[in-house]
Amino acid sequence: MIAPIPVTYTSPHPYAGENDANAESYAYYADDGGEGGEGGDYGDDGGDDGTIIPTAISFPMAIELEISFGSATETELNTDFVILCTNVLCWGNIWGNYSGTTFPGKDGNPSLIVAASAVYLRFVVGGANTNSLWGYSMTVTPLYGTW
Repeated sequence: MIAPIPVTYTSPHPYAGENDANAESYAYYADDGGEGGEGGDYGDDGGDDGTIIPTAISFPMAIELEISFGSATETELNTDFVILCTNVLCWGNIWGNYSGTTFPGKDGNPSLIVAASAVYLRFVVGGANTNSLWGYSMTVTPLYGTW
């Protein structure tokens, strides 16, 4: 049996909004478990809404993924979203669309269990982060079957 090793994905804290002076850094996602921010593999889709190109989070051979968010996770309610998708385009089925302070695994909420070995993460920033909100910290734990 393979022992599950959790990986944490996070946005910079606080994250910048698309209308901030440092607008180039509002496109956040991490595909290596590192921290978000400028440079590296961070970028947006070229639109004006701060929509981020989805990041693939994949654990080959996992049968499920357990996803939970840290206690400090907070985005601007109904403006900034963390979306968990089934495909790179984030069209059709999604596993979750979260905004504000209610996230799986946070404050006693149950973790999200996804019956797949991969998920796509999209962080949408719809405006300036005027409240200097913290952003997200998401831990993904692969769950493997027994042989």
